[in-house]
Amino acid sequence: MINIFLVCILTLLIIIVFNSINIECYSKIKVFLVSLEKDKERRDNLGIIPDFIFSVDGSKLDLDQLKKDGILSNTSTLTKGEIGCYMSHVELLKKAVMQKDKYVLILEDDAKIEPYTFDKINDVLKEAPKDAELIFIGYNYNESYDYKKSIYLHGCQSYIVNTHNMNLEKIKKLFPIEKPIDTIIPKYFVTYITIPKIVELSEFGSISNTQGIR
Repeated sequence: MINIFLVCILTLLIIIVFNSINIECYSKIKVFLVSLEKDKERRDNLGIIPDFIFSVDGSKLDLDQLKKDGILSNTSTLTKGEIGCYMSHVELLKKAVMQKDKYVLILEDDAKIEPYTFDKINDVLKEAPKDAELIFIGYNYNESYDYKKSIYLHGCQSYIVNTHNMNLEKIKKLFPIEKPIDTIIPKYFVTYITIPKIVELSEFGSISNTQGIR
């Protein structure tokens, strides 16, 4: 009788430990943030400490040199801010792919993080399509999620990278730059959006500071 009791206790402990490992794996998802060095107020407003912060300052870009280097298309009409934003996301995608973690969350500094956000990200990842390379999340709060493949997006303020499905060769195809990053990403990667969305924009508005540079 005692042996049966011990087996039951041991089984229960194994289940608890296994579940806690899974939850911890997702709750500790790495966060990469697109944010200019000067934008401390925006970062403070997020309420989280990102694992990595990076942004290309578009105002300092030499467009002629970028065209010579094959980074920028000769026909591109993007502003320096849009180009800086594009290059910022590409660099973070590259860094994400180099991680051992299966998932990395990429945010822009105008995203709004709520107390429940990471719990909802856990839910999203548990049911995520196996072929997903990118999962874009948004602003609504709900108990369940559907996934829809997307071929067009508007806004890159929050998305999850499945690093196991991505590779650097695919990321290289994002150059030369011609159009905004959010319109290009779905053409090269298996991209899903969650319905409803779970991260909305903060008080800092609908356009990131990197894009706001002319």
